[in-house]
Amino acid sequence: MFTSLPPIRALQVFEAVARHGTISAAARELAVSPSAVSQQLRQLEATLGVALFERHGRSLVLTTWGEDYAAGVSEAFGQMRGTHRRIVEGTRNAGLVVSCLPSLAEKWLAPLLIDWSAQAPGAMIRLIAAEREGELGQSMDFRLTYGEAGRVYGRHVELFRDWVSPACAPDLARRLRLNHPRDVLAAPLLHVAWDQSHRPPPDWSV
Repeated sequence: MFTSLPPIRALQVFEAVARHGTISAAARELAVSPSAVSQQLRQLEATLGVALFERHGRSLVLTTWGEDYAAGVSEAFGQMRGTHRRIVEGTRNAGLVVSCLPSLAEKWLAPLLIDWSAQAPGAMIRLIAAEREGELGQSMDFRLTYGEAGRVYGRHVELFRDWVSPACAPDLARRLRLNHPRDVLAAPLLHVAWDQSHRPPPDWSV
Protein backbone atom coordinates (compact mmCIF):
# COMPACT_ATOMS: atom_id res chain seq x y z
CA MET A 1 0.00 0.00 0.00
CA PHE A 2 1.40 3.40 -0.99
CA THR A 3 2.21 5.83 1.82
CA SER A 4 2.80 9.56 1.58
CA LEU A 5 6.29 10.81 0.77
CA PRO A 6 8.65 11.96 3.54
CA PRO A 7 9.20 15.71 3.92
CA ILE A 8 11.08 17.17 0.97
CA ARG A 9 13.74 18.52 3.36
CA ALA A 10 14.54 15.00 4.56
CA LEU A 11 14.89 13.80 0.98
CA GLN A 12 17.12 16.77 0.16
CA VAL A 13 19.37 15.98 3.13
CA PHE A 14 19.54 12.29 2.18
CA GLU A 15 20.44 13.13 -1.43
CA ALA A 16 23.22 15.49 -0.33
CA VAL A 17 24.73 12.97 2.12
CA ALA A 18 24.53 10.18 -0.45
CA ARG A 19 26.32 12.38 -2.97
CA HIS A 20 29.05 13.70 -0.65
CA GLY A 21 29.49 10.64 1.56
CA THR A 22 29.83 12.68 4.77
CA ILE A 23 27.44 14.54 7.03
CA SER A 24 29.76 17.54 7.37
CA ALA A 25 30.00 18.11 3.60
CA ALA A 26 26.24 17.83 3.20
CA ALA A 27 25.72 20.26 6.10
CA ARG A 28 28.01 22.83 4.45
CA GLU A 29 26.16 22.58 1.15
CA LEU A 30 22.75 22.93 2.80
CA ALA A 31 23.94 25.63 5.24
CA VAL A 32 22.72 23.72 8.30
CA SER A 33 24.44 22.11 11.27
CA PRO A 34 25.71 18.52 11.13
CA SER A 35 23.34 17.62 13.97
CA ALA A 36 20.40 18.84 11.88
CA VAL A 37 21.53 16.59 9.02
CA SER A 38 21.85 13.61 11.36
CA GLN A 39 18.39 14.26 12.77
CA GLN A 40 16.83 14.35 9.32
CA LEU A 41 18.54 11.07 8.39
CA ARG A 42 17.32 9.35 11.56
CA GLN A 43 13.76 10.52 10.92
CA LEU A 44 13.91 9.34 7.31
CA GLU A 45 15.22 5.91 8.31
CA ALA A 46 12.53 5.64 10.98
CA THR A 47 9.86 6.51 8.40
CA LEU A 48 11.18 3.89 5.94
CA GLY A 49 11.93 1.28 8.59
CA VAL A 50 15.34 0.47 7.08
CA ALA A 51 18.95 1.58 7.55
CA LEU A 52 20.14 3.74 4.66
CA PHE A 53 23.79 4.17 5.69
CA GLU A 54 26.58 2.28 7.45
CA ARG A 55 29.27 4.23 9.29
CA HIS A 56 32.92 3.72 8.31
CA GLY A 57 34.86 6.17 10.43
CA ARG A 58 33.70 9.64 9.48
CA SER A 59 32.29 8.45 6.16
CA LEU A 60 28.88 7.00 5.48
CA VAL A 61 28.37 4.14 3.04
CA LEU A 62 25.00 3.39 1.53
CA THR A 63 23.38 0.10 2.41
CA THR A 64 21.66 -1.97 -0.27
CA TRP A 65 18.38 -0.24 0.60
CA GLY A 66 20.17 3.09 0.61
CA GLU A 67 21.66 2.55 -2.84
CA ASP A 68 18.25 1.71 -4.26
CA TYR A 69 16.65 4.71 -2.58
CA ALA A 70 19.48 7.06 -3.60
CA ALA A 71 19.20 6.08 -7.25
CA GLY A 72 15.61 7.28 -7.50
CA VAL A 73 15.97 10.31 -5.22
CA SER A 74 19.16 11.50 -6.95
CA GLU A 75 17.54 11.19 -10.38
CA ALA A 76 14.53 13.22 -9.23
CA PHE A 77 16.69 15.99 -7.72
CA GLY A 78 18.88 16.00 -10.81
CA GLN A 79 15.84 16.61 -12.98
CA MET A 80 14.67 19.40 -10.69
CA ARG A 81 18.09 21.05 -10.77
CA GLY A 82 18.18 20.80 -14.56
CA THR A 83 14.71 22.30 -14.91
CA HIS A 84 15.54 25.09 -12.46
CA ARG A 85 18.78 25.86 -14.31
CA ARG A 86 17.04 25.99 -17.70
CA ILE A 87 14.34 28.33 -16.41
CA VAL A 88 16.81 30.65 -14.67
CA GLU A 89 19.15 30.78 -17.66
CA GLY A 90 16.23 31.15 -20.03
CA THR A 91 14.78 34.13 -18.18
CA ARG A 92 18.19 35.79 -17.96
CA ASN A 93 18.87 35.40 -21.67
CA ALA A 94 15.36 35.62 -23.08
CA GLY A 95 15.33 39.38 -23.55
CA LEU A 96 11.90 40.66 -24.49
CA VAL A 97 9.24 37.93 -24.78
CA VAL A 98 6.27 38.68 -27.05
CA SER A 99 3.31 36.33 -27.44
CA CYS A 100 0.63 36.47 -30.13
CA LEU A 101 -1.78 34.33 -32.11
CA PRO A 102 -0.07 31.96 -34.59
CA SER A 103 -1.75 33.59 -37.59
CA LEU A 104 -0.64 37.03 -36.42
CA ALA A 105 2.92 35.81 -35.88
CA GLU A 106 3.19 34.21 -39.30
CA LYS A 107 1.49 36.85 -41.42
CA TRP A 108 2.49 40.08 -39.71
CA LEU A 109 4.69 40.17 -36.62
CA ALA A 110 7.49 37.72 -37.46
CA PRO A 111 8.50 39.50 -40.69
CA LEU A 112 8.51 42.83 -38.85
CA LEU A 113 10.71 41.44 -36.08
CA ILE A 114 13.18 40.06 -38.61
CA ASP A 115 13.56 43.51 -40.15
CA TRP A 116 13.76 45.14 -36.72
CA SER A 117 16.44 42.67 -35.52
CA ALA A 118 18.60 43.60 -38.48
CA GLN A 119 18.49 47.22 -37.35
CA ALA A 120 19.06 46.35 -33.66
CA PRO A 121 21.53 43.41 -33.67
CA GLY A 122 22.24 43.70 -29.94
CA ALA A 123 18.61 43.39 -28.90
CA MET A 124 17.14 40.05 -27.88
CA ILE A 125 13.50 39.25 -28.50
CA ARG A 126 11.62 35.97 -28.33
CA LEU A 127 8.34 35.40 -30.18
CA ILE A 128 5.84 32.83 -28.88
CA ALA A 129 2.96 31.85 -31.16
CA ALA A 130 0.12 30.55 -28.97
CA GLU A 131 -3.66 30.37 -29.18
CA ARG A 132 -4.19 30.39 -25.41
CA GLU A 133 -3.97 33.59 -23.44
CA GLY A 134 -1.10 33.55 -20.96
CA GLU A 135 -0.24 35.53 -17.88
CA LEU A 136 1.87 38.64 -18.22
CA GLY A 137 5.05 38.54 -16.18
CA GLN A 138 5.10 34.75 -16.00
CA SER A 139 5.93 33.58 -19.52
CA MET A 140 5.73 36.78 -21.56
CA ASP A 141 6.21 40.53 -21.43
CA PHE A 142 3.66 41.50 -24.10
CA ARG A 143 0.66 39.74 -25.64
CA LEU A 144 -0.90 40.68 -28.96
CA THR A 145 -4.36 39.18 -29.28
CA TYR A 146 -7.69 39.76 -31.00
CA GLY A 147 -11.18 40.91 -30.10
CA GLU A 148 -12.44 40.81 -26.55
CA ALA A 149 -9.59 38.53 -25.43
CA GLY A 150 -7.39 41.58 -24.93
CA ARG A 151 -9.65 42.88 -22.18
CA VAL A 152 -8.66 40.06 -19.82
CA TYR A 153 -5.42 41.97 -19.18
CA GLY A 154 -5.43 44.83 -16.72
CA ARG A 155 -3.61 47.16 -19.10
CA HIS A 156 -4.34 46.94 -22.80
CA VAL A 157 -4.11 49.22 -25.82
CA GLU A 158 -6.08 48.92 -29.04
CA LEU A 159 -3.65 48.84 -31.95
CA PHE A 160 -5.94 48.33 -34.97
CA ARG A 161 -9.57 47.90 -35.92
CA ASP A 162 -10.93 45.62 -38.62
CA TRP A 163 -12.52 47.17 -41.63
CA VAL A 164 -14.14 45.44 -44.57
CA SER A 165 -15.09 46.52 -48.04
CA PRO A 166 -17.18 44.67 -50.67
CA ALA A 167 -15.26 43.46 -53.70
CA CYS A 168 -16.39 41.97 -56.97
CA ALA A 169 -14.60 40.56 -60.01
CA PRO A 170 -15.01 42.88 -63.04
CA ASP A 171 -16.52 40.15 -65.22
CA LEU A 172 -19.09 39.29 -62.55
CA ALA A 173 -19.97 42.97 -62.08
CA ARG A 174 -20.65 43.35 -65.82
CA ARG A 175 -22.66 40.14 -65.96
CA LEU A 176 -24.83 41.11 -62.98
CA ARG A 177 -25.20 44.72 -64.19
CA LEU A 178 -24.52 46.27 -60.79
CA ASN A 179 -25.68 49.87 -61.02
CA HIS A 180 -26.13 50.69 -57.33
CA PRO A 181 -24.35 49.53 -54.14
CA ARG A 182 -27.51 47.77 -52.93
CA ASP A 183 -27.46 45.65 -56.08
CA VAL A 184 -24.52 43.78 -54.55
CA LEU A 185 -26.93 42.10 -52.11
CA ALA A 186 -28.59 40.29 -55.01
CA ALA A 187 -25.27 38.69 -56.02
CA PRO A 188 -23.66 35.58 -54.49
CA LEU A 189 -22.33 36.71 -51.10
CA LEU A 190 -19.37 35.32 -49.17
CA HIS A 191 -19.73 34.99 -45.39
CA VAL A 192 -17.07 34.38 -42.74
CA ALA A 193 -17.72 32.13 -39.73
CA TRP A 194 -16.30 34.30 -36.95
CA ASP A 195 -15.29 32.94 -33.56
CA GLN A 196 -17.70 33.72 -30.72
CA SER A 197 -15.05 35.86 -28.98
CA HIS A 198 -14.67 38.03 -32.10
CA ARG A 199 -17.98 39.81 -31.86
CA PRO A 200 -19.64 41.73 -33.41
CA PRO A 201 -18.46 40.40 -36.79
CA PRO A 202 -18.87 42.30 -40.06
CA ASP A 203 -21.82 41.19 -42.19
CA TRP A 204 -23.84 42.22 -45.25
CA SER A 205 -26.65 44.01 -43.41
CA VAL A 206 -27.34 47.55 -44.59
